[in-house]
Amino acid sequence: MRWLSVVARLIVTLCSSLMARGQSGVPYDPRHNNSYEKRLMDFIVRDYDRDVRPVFNASDPVIIQLGITLTQIFDMDEKNQVLTTNVWLDQEWTDELLTWDPSQFGNMKELRVPCEKIWLPDIVLYNNADDYTRGYMNSKAMVHHNGRVFWPPPTKFRSTCAVDVTYFPFDDQTCILKLGSWTYNGFQVDVTNRTEQVDLTNYIPNGEWELLEARINRNVVYYSCCPEPFPDVTITLIIRRKTLFYMYNIVLPCMMMSVLTLLVFCMPPESGEKIGLGVTVLLAFSVFMLAIAEKMPETSDSVPLIGIYLTAVMAITSVSIIMTVVVLNLHYRGPGKKEVPHWMRRLVLGRTTSRRRRSESSSQKCAGCYRRRGFPGGDAHLADHPPLLPAYSPGNGTAFTAASAAYSKPEAVRLAVDTLPGAPPPAAEPAPASDASDSAGSPVALLADHTLFWVFLVITTVSSLLFLVVLPVYKRSQYQRPD
Repeated sequence: MRWLSVVARLIVTLCSSLMARGQSGVPYDPRHNNSYEKRLMDFIVRDYDRDVRPVFNASDPVIIQLGITLTQIFDMDEKNQVLTTNVWLDQEWTDELLTWDPSQFGNMKELRVPCEKIWLPDIVLYNNADDYTRGYMNSKAMVHHNGRVFWPPPTKFRSTCAVDVTYFPFDDQTCILKLGSWTYNGFQVDVTNRTEQVDLTNYIPNGEWELLEARINRNVVYYSCCPEPFPDVTITLIIRRKTLFYMYNIVLPCMMMSVLTLLVFCMPPESGEKIGLGVTVLLAFSVFMLAIAEKMPETSDSVPLIGIYLTAVMAITSVSIIMTVVVLNLHYRGPGKKEVPHWMRRLVLGRTTSRRRRSESSSQKCAGCYRRRGFPGGDAHLADHPPLLPAYSPGNGTAFTAASAAYSKPEAVRLAVDTLPGAPPPAAEPAPASDASDSAGSPVALLADHTLFWVFLVITTVSSLLFLVVLPVYKRSQYQRPD
């Protein structure tokens, strides 16, 4: 009877061990009797090989559903043509080896598993501008009881982007992110898009770029190395540059310097600063041109719109300096006092003849008025000098003295004294020698300055409106936002 009790005790112990093994699939341990998560983790990783595709039939492909949650456009490096974005790379697939019965593990239907313990697809960014050794963050994967695995590691993509700077700083850029398996073909790992649109619920707006459109599409490509198809998912981002920064720091200063170019023709030739102002404005434009060139990519495919505008304005400024030299030459006529050409004298002085005739008729009227007040010979003197002093009489000596003191030019005082009653006739003085160029050079220079001012005003205004208003508005009106 004693041996029967020993056998019964062994049978009870064996049955208890078998029941525990049947529930969890692992040896029973009293310390983890209530830890269903631990028992489930040990169960799913037991005899699991993460280097083999998780399918029972080797001819079946693993379907990878890819999606993108765009969180931020971090940077756009135009010079190196690299777009940096922060994303969550949503990857979802079915692992046939990671299944269990929830009733055997406390109704646990989902488990967070470290990604280094399960099979992961080798999804890479094809147009990556960074090294491929960094990989993704080792975040946990969410595994469901039916084998569905969801793994959304956050990462930073640095992708190549062909930058078109033709309309800089009023440009739109189109950049793509091409994702796919690196070694598996479409018969082994089939890649498809998880959603129809890029998830923007967690998107943080960028201070320099405005996101116009973000779409996701699936493509199938056949490479020369292999006859099998290689599917990929392409994310297209269309971004537009915000122009407020460039308007205040580039466009407005350029327009103000264009106005300074016009002021060259407003300065009198005697100031000696006309050429200095023009050269200073030209150097300022050169500084802006260098600043823009440092930011732009070194490419010959396109020239920035602002660069074309600066080049045009620099050309206008250079021509204005040349025209200023011509104006100064007309004003001073050189050290030899060479006369102004006959055709130019006739062109300029012919326009001023009518003005001179009107001034002479007004002088004759004033001479008659002064003759009636007691100035003999008023016609002879007042034809060249305007009446400035009142008529002298013994009763208004005070008024005459005050007027004489207010008039500071000696020749005018001498004129007034000579015209007093009883004064001796003035001695004839030799007329000062005057060159014909002195009477014609200054009017020609003034007319040239006036004409060039309006010509350059029209050219500068038209070029500014064309490059900074018309072309940018036309370019941006071509884009149609998706419905």
